[in-house]
Amino acid sequence: MFFFTLVCGEFLSKTEIHPVQYIIASGAPVLFHMLPAVILAAVFAFSCAVNFVILQMEDFALFSGTAILAMILGMLMVFTGKINRCTGE
Repeated sequence: MFFFTLVCGEFLSKTEIHPVQYIIASGAPVLFHMLPAVILAAVFAFSCAVNFVILQMEDFALFSGTAILAMILGMLMVFTGKINRCTGE
């Protein structure tokens, strides 16, 4: 669909598009869609690493897991504390 739009634009405007411009224009959506996938993979890898470290600690696994969950809850409370549900701001 993307290439079809470029080709139609080229024919309708009667100008030539250089092949490098096709490559650049087609690479942008690929990079855009790869970025969320990379971010999601990084978050998943980080959570797996944290779980691995917690499970290796055996004696302090319950304490450290509880402390990490408390920190996550605290960060969520800070970031969502100024959301006004009545006005949507």
